[in-house]
Amino acid sequence: MNAISIELPKDLRDKIEAIASERNIPVAELYLDMTRAMIEDYDVERRFRERAERGKGREAEALALLRR
Repeated sequence: MNAISIELPKDLRDKIEAIASERNIPVAELYLDMTRAMIEDYDVERRFRERAERGKGREAEALALLRR
């Protein structure tokens, strides 16, 4: 695994530490969880946009399928 150093405002760092403490996990694990969730959200959005682009101009066909 690679290490990354980032600078965070104190209030943000304090909140992250509080969340990790509440969940009883190390701060590093919380960062991993947040990073994974953000990447998953990004991938879902990207796939949605790609599908929406492929469906442009076929709205009537899609609505007809939904009416069945």
